[in-house]
Amino acid sequence: MVSEAVTLELANRKHRLSDELVKIDDEIKAWLRYQQGCRCRYRSNILDALDSTHTLIQKVIFPRGVIAINSVKLNAYGHKFRAYESSSEAGGDDPFDTEVTTPDSVTSGAAAPEVTGATTPDNTTSSTWTGNTNSGGVAHTHSVSISTPNTPNIGTLQRSLGSFLCSGGNSYFWTSLANPHSHIYGSGHTHTNQPASHTHTISHTHTVSYTAHSHQVNVPNHTHDLAYAIYEEASASAAVSLTITDPDGVPHNIGSLGSGEFSKEDLELKEYFTMIGVYTFTFSADGLARITSIVICDLVIEPE
Repeated sequence: MVSEAVTLELANRKHRLSDELVKIDDEIKAWLRYQQGCRCRYRSNILDALDSTHTLIQKVIFPRGVIAINSVKLNAYGHKFRAYESSSEAGGDDPFDTEVTTPDSVTSGAAAPEVTGATTPDNTTSSTWTGNTNSGGVAHTHSVSISTPNTPNIGTLQRSLGSFLCSGGNSYFWTSLANPHSHIYGSGHTHTNQPASHTHTISHTHTVSYTAHSHQVNVPNHTHDLAYAIYEEASASAAVSLTITDPDGVPHNIGSLGSGEFSKEDLELKEYFTMIGVYTFTFSADGLARITSIVICDLVIEPE
């Protein structure tokens, strides 16, 4: 049988009775000075931006040792939205190639002339007027002589073979043979016909047939540097609301605090603070906004 001796050494310093008595004496003095607890004021601040998709969260903590809550007041102020980047610098200056597809060649269709139905006549050139030919000269008359051998009975005048004869005998008449001539009247001539100026138009189309294609663009990975500057909206218009969630996770809807540039001061919230723990203030907006929130708590804590 093997025996083993074990020696223990305590590393903690031994408490002296006098130290415990000093601590108890300090607590008694504190209770004697603050028999109903110590009153103090606790403040929580936050200033930040929010919008319709991003809320602003503020935590207000009530630690252990709080024995009474006299008041919890909110002072909220709405401002114009502010950012700390005014723009971003451009990048991606590297050249890149595209994937090229050549469309099919273009084939023209046959011309489709317009049929006007108009034909151009040939030019017609006229001659000058010829006037009368074989003219008899000046105005004149023709005399007719009638020979009547049988005067008592002339009879009926008849035309026969270029002569006029009387039925009762051989009487006849003739024209004077002096200056025999005839009259021929010429009036034949033509006119020049110049057709009106006109044009013929021919309309036609070209049919273009090509293959559907796309271009592949490769943009290299790159970053854009921010240009730092304070940017502020020209005006504020967003409406801001508040919800307070207690340490048990129960939400309390406080409602609208204001819109645009507003000021909500000394809003008493004591009724929503009934326990020790962490309270969550959730500010929400329907647009770009910026909020300053100051929560002032008037508390009574037990003395140590």
